[in-house]
Amino acid sequence: MKIYTTVLLGMVLTTKAWSCDVCGCAGMMMGFGDLSLYPQNKIGVSYLSRTFYSALGNSDHFTQIEINGRYVISPRWSLKASIPYLLGVKQGLENGSFTISGIGDAQAKASYIAYYGGNESSNRKLTFSGGIFLPTGKFEDHSDRMLPQNFQLGSASWDYLLEGQYQLGEGNWVGMLQAQYVINTLNP
Repeated sequence: MKIYTTVLLGMVLTTKAWSCDVCGCAGMMMGFGDLSLYPQNKIGVSYLSRTFYSALGNSDHFTQIEINGRYVISPRWSLKASIPYLLGVKQGLENGSFTISGIGDAQAKASYIAYYGGNESSNRKLTFSGGIFLPTGKFEDHSDRMLPQNFQLGSASWDYLLEGQYQLGEGNWVGMLQAQYVINTLNP
């Protein structure tokens, strides 16, 4: 039980240490991982909303609605895909507000369950994934509008994803520790 408490405290206490609300770089990009402990095929819809406020009176609001799915190939291997619809609003700019909306970069990845153990009341799962972001989202040069380049629907490049995920289930509770690394390639 000590290990479970330590992992849970580590997840809660490090969130703010790694978060950054200065420029909203993550605002138009990623959501949560797959929280399911069950190896089933699925199709789902997820919704994420984030708002950042600055001391200068500016605010950024990002909304993401995503259609996602998982296909289980074997007990340890699965394929996952998602297509996000994004809405971004920057308010408090000198020339008013600016809004972008549309389809973002689609994602496809393969996942491998390296470890799965436990019983009905307590289980653990360690998963590694690799994938690709397809350049399906629109990319525009916003330098003439004094907007940051990360305020985009897509990256206009083929980007790669590496992911590790640890899930711990205790009774009716599930905790997840996830690390993602995106290898960005150059825009055309």
